[in-house]
Amino acid sequence: MGNCLNMSGDAEDIVSIDSTQLQMLFSDVGANYSDSLAVSAPCDSICWPALSALAPIFHMLLFFFTVGGNSVLVCSLVTSKATYQPRFLLLVQISLWNILSVLPLPFNAMTYHSEWMFGVIFCQVTQGVKCAAYSGAGLLMACLALTHFFLRPERWTLLLTALSLLAWIASILLGLMQALVSEVSGWECFLNPAEDHVHWLSFTLPPLSSFFVPFLLTLATLCIARCRDGSARALESGRAWAVIILLFFLLWLPAQAALVAELLVKAGALSLDCTLQRHLNLLSKVAEALGMLHSCVNPFVVAVM
Repeated sequence: MGNCLNMSGDAEDIVSIDSTQLQMLFSDVGANYSDSLAVSAPCDSICWPALSALAPIFHMLLFFFTVGGNSVLVCSLVTSKATYQPRFLLLVQISLWNILSVLPLPFNAMTYHSEWMFGVIFCQVTQGVKCAAYSGAGLLMACLALTHFFLRPERWTLLLTALSLLAWIASILLGLMQALVSEVSGWECFLNPAEDHVHWLSFTLPPLSSFFVPFLLTLATLCIARCRDGSARALESGRAWAVIILLFFLLWLPAQAALVAELLVKAGALSLDCTLQRHLNLLSKVAEALGMLHSCVNPFVVAVM
């Protein structure tokens, strides 16, 4: 009994010590948890009820006008005798970019005020198509710019076509890679890569390599072509093509810049407070709408030029 009483006394001391330590530990954990909640609290996005109500209608109208107009343009270019000239290939590629970029819009419109109802598989398909559209056109523009600058395109139509196919294959593979990490959570279908810098870097590099680099290459090619051939006829013809190409790049440039900024924020390379994050989300929506506007008016611009 004595031993038992001594053991119980020791146990009481141990319990009292452990309870004190546990209280201190839990207080520290609670403070850290509250601090982490204060830091990682989600930021509410800026929302206007009127725009939210009109968004599905705008998405559907934009989808029909873009697909209809660009499909007619692609058919007319494909049936043309000059299809394999670099400039016509460029127009076909821009039109295909525009068509692919609006393919997810009907599903966004149908689920704008309700939950995503098409499952994870279709979420992955739509995200893959979107990623392929965002990278394929830029990759081909880089091929066209380099080929137009270093070679005589009329004599290298087979090489130009092969480069086009390789660019599309690369973009499809990129779309498949990014689609594998698509997820559905309640309201939306979204990309959710692993929380590591290397994985997010793989998402940040494609917009940089497939849009901004071709943009600079195309600008350089247009400037050099203008300096090489200064005749009035060449300048007049080149001016029309320059307007079409630059209009495409400039209207999609804000969307690509906002995309890169969002990816840098998610990767932890760029730190923004809630106010700046709200403005970045708003800017990305406006920039994407600007790019979609180009998708809709591109056939009319080509017809006028």
